[in-house]
Amino acid sequence: MNKIRSYLDPLYPVNVQTKNQHLSDSAYTEVVQKMIIPCTDVVFYQKNPKAVYLAQRSIFPMKGVWCIGGRMWFNDKNGEESISRCVQIETGIKIVPDRFKLIATNLYSWSKVEQGDFPGRNLALTFSCELSPKEVELVSQGLSSKEYDKKFGLQAFDRARLEKENVHPAMLDAYKEIF
Repeated sequence: MNKIRSYLDPLYPVNVQTKNQHLSDSAYTEVVQKMIIPCTDVVFYQKNPKAVYLAQRSIFPMKGVWCIGGRMWFNDKNGEESISRCVQIETGIKIVPDRFKLIATNLYSWSKVEQGDFPGRNLALTFSCELSPKEVELVSQGLSSKEYDKKFGLQAFDRARLEKENVHPAMLDAYKEIF
């Protein structure tokens, strides 16, 4: 799997976009309670040595060691544009969409979400993106303090460390997909 196919309505072959993509906090909380939220994530990596780069999330739903992302897929043209937008929001770094490669589509069930003490679900398109050492440093420095532990930064995890630190199984699956 490396691409999501997008289809336009053959009777109206224009990429339809709503003008106002944002909901009020109360409306969004209701959506989170009642629907599966589509979002995009990225697992950054380097080939030599083999490592994925993860951060320490400080908010729910995935509080703990995790990849970058979790932002809603709004009316972005495709998943690659969505994750490019998310990375820029969460790290301040602009990475062009064609560097992201789809590696998985995951359905997550969470016991608690950031919007309240209730369960939630996400359907996440998970991408990979290889970073240079300089980009790893820039992403680590740019992590949003609202969502990530800046002291932890972005850290390298080889397979042994993923298993030793008992990270979420989705991160081990991502490692296997990448390498």
